[in-house]
Amino acid sequence: RQQARLKGIPPPEVEESAFRRLERYEFPGNTRELFSMVERAIATLPEGSNRLTEEMFWQATNRNKLDAYRINLLDVFPAFRQFLLTDTFPERLNHNFTKYVYPVVVAALFIGPQTRDANAALNIFWAWWWPGILLLYPLIGRLWCSICPFMIYGEVMQRFRVARGAVLAKWPVKAMEMWGGWALFSMFFAILLWEEVWRLENTAYLSGWLLLIITAGAVLGSAFFERRLWCRYLCPIGGMNGMFAKLSLTEVRSSKGICDAECTTYHCYKGGPAEGEGQETLGCPLHSHPASLRDNKDCVGCMTCLKACPHRSVQVNLRAPGVDFGYPFLFPVPGTSSAPQHNPTASEVALLLLLLGAVFTHHLSGVLSQVGFSPGEIASIIEDKKAHSIAAAATLSVPGLTIFAVDSVMRLFRAFLYPSELPPNRFVSLAYSYLPLVWLASLSHYLLLGLTEAGRILPVGILNIAFFMPGDMTREWVEGLGKFMPTLTAPIDVVKFLQGSALLAGGGMSSLLLQKLGGQRRLGWVHLLTMIVLTAELWDLIV
Repeated sequence: RQQARLKGIPPPEVEESAFRRLERYEFPGNTRELFSMVERAIATLPEGSNRLTEEMFWQATNRNKLDAYRINLLDVFPAFRQFLLTDTFPERLNHNFTKYVYPVVVAALFIGPQTRDANAALNIFWAWWWPGILLLYPLIGRLWCSICPFMIYGEVMQRFRVARGAVLAKWPVKAMEMWGGWALFSMFFAILLWEEVWRLENTAYLSGWLLLIITAGAVLGSAFFERRLWCRYLCPIGGMNGMFAKLSLTEVRSSKGICDAECTTYHCYKGGPAEGEGQETLGCPLHSHPASLRDNKDCVGCMTCLKACPHRSVQVNLRAPGVDFGYPFLFPVPGTSSAPQHNPTASEVALLLLLLGAVFTHHLSGVLSQVGFSPGEIASIIEDKKAHSIAAAATLSVPGLTIFAVDSVMRLFRAFLYPSELPPNRFVSLAYSYLPLVWLASLSHYLLLGLTEAGRILPVGILNIAFFMPGDMTREWVEGLGKFMPTLTAPIDVVKFLQGSALLAGGGMSSLLLQKLGGQRRLGWVHLLTMIVLTAELWDLIV
């Protein structure tokens, strides 16, 4: 109004889209920037027009550089918003489908055939789920956790307890922040050791026990604590999902400007009754506010916040990879490297390096061969549970310890040779540069199962059915049907090509992320050399 009076025109109207964008903007230049934007918009108002559009405010404004790498899919596809506002996802999917299918899968692991070539549930677990979840991380982040059967049964227990008057405990946040990540790391270490020594990927009943143990953790956590304590702090699969989700091309966030200007109830975070367009919800299951998220780690994409928000503040963004680290690592954006938003933690770095060790452990025979053991000695180690356990534990640990040792030596040399220069970023920050390599090395390993066994699910399913058939003749007849079932498998040369391509892409992306996280400082090349050596070693083992 003030600017309009100075120009001698009636106060103009502001388009709704422009008004909402102004609310979303955080104004790093404070009110001075706001007045400047309004002045420019008034100055560009065409003669005879009385309406300020979004373009008039923003055509000359220096926006947050990272916003240029985000597109709100809810604005682009309004029907997508309408779908997400229904209870189809995830409520009906979880409690009308997955809740009933999951026990069947677990039962098939216990009472069905015990090898992957005859048990469809085991085939789905190892040849479908593992490569599938690794392929989906860059697209949907941690979305699997919103439909995870472990926590569905946690919700069943929680609803049962609350319906009977139980008051669930608040989270011991301080203890969980301090020790939860390390408990998660310890459980994952034990699972990987168990998987290797007892051959879980080809032993159905042990894979069933693994699923039941993780489900029991979710159920126990939900029986005594509100929301999803297990998912946020303790679930090994959730920890892995949250870490790899930082590379995702999608995110759920909300506009801090709208939340600060219009919201007083915080139903997306705390839960509450329906308000305006917002629906009644119990609040974010991970106790996260979408406007305060610094990365994808603590968001499962369940859309509770979207359903609860009455102000249309929540966004589902398509974004450039690497934004969780403060800047897109595949796209140079001048000026963004000075303000990283990522919050590194030592326990998550330990998990990252453990998963790198897991890739080597999956190829333990090759590792033992590389260090000089003969085929007979390798067979003896694999057959002896104690020796196998020691070798597997060492292989899980050595890659991460090697990276830490190389970093420590590099810092000692730098302090001695260049004492007056700025030290490199902390190891706990630089270590995240290995994240793309670990992700794609893990995918490279599981591609073999995915491309050679997943496509045999139909004949394997027939064998599964035949296992439960009474009478030898009936069983043989059903097994014969399996020979006519179609299969889809890739030639081994194609598999090797894709595995090698994934490894090279992982090494390349890790080197780019290293430069963004501070590896360009003197002696940072040591980490780059380490990545090259690790990629070469993995190539030798996998490809």
